[in-house]
Amino acid sequence: MFKKIKYFIFDFYKRFRISSKQRGIYHSVNLLFFEFYYDRKLKLSTPNLQDNLSTTIKESVFKDSYRNTNGSFYMFLLGLKKAKINPSESQFIDIGCGSGKILAVAINKRFRKVSGIDLDREGLQNAIIACTELSNRLGKIEFEILHADAAIFVVANSINVIFMYNPFGEKTMQQVINNIKKSFELFPRRICVIYENPVFEKLFYDSGFKSIYRIVWDKNLELNVFELT
Repeated sequence: MFKKIKYFIFDFYKRFRISSKQRGIYHSVNLLFFEFYYDRKLKLSTPNLQDNLSTTIKESVFKDSYRNTNGSFYMFLLGLKKAKINPSESQFIDIGCGSGKILAVAINKRFRKVSGIDLDREGLQNAIIACTELSNRLGKIEFEILHADAAIFVVANSINVIFMYNPFGEKTMQQVINNIKKSFELFPRRICVIYENPVFEKLFYDSGFKSIYRIVWDKNLELNVFELT
């Protein structure tokens, strides 16, 4: 027990030192608290999948996949709150879901249905295991996890909440935006996009999306929550 406590304190301090330089003390404490709390509550394993990047690049239509990076529990939940999302009345997808970290917390929030897509087969297997265990524990929350390229993925007309952590380059992102708009045009509804590390936020503005919440800490753009109505 003592070793676990010692490791927890050391790991927290190491991550806090790095984060506080960019985000300040208050936000760093919040970010790290949410990470430690939900990792343990959801019993997640989120391995480093950097070695799979070359394979996902080869499989992507535009050859512009980015490394698999876990989203932040704090940012995702803050985005849901600011967008005033009622999970029980919403269907969710994580585009570039990796090992399923955000999928797991979406299941925990009891969305009506949770979906995830990625090109990383190892990550998808981890996501399936984690989400199956959690769904069974919470009472069979419906979810699906697919091996698919976001550039050609058809966004179902039932999906109204989308999460991304900068998973690919500009060409794929533009096509994803086009796919979201096609889905909206076929079935008009309010669609919210929680975009963490929003490198290509301008593409959303140019495509008619409205920003309803945006975070910039110490000149670093961290989050943009868009809506299409």
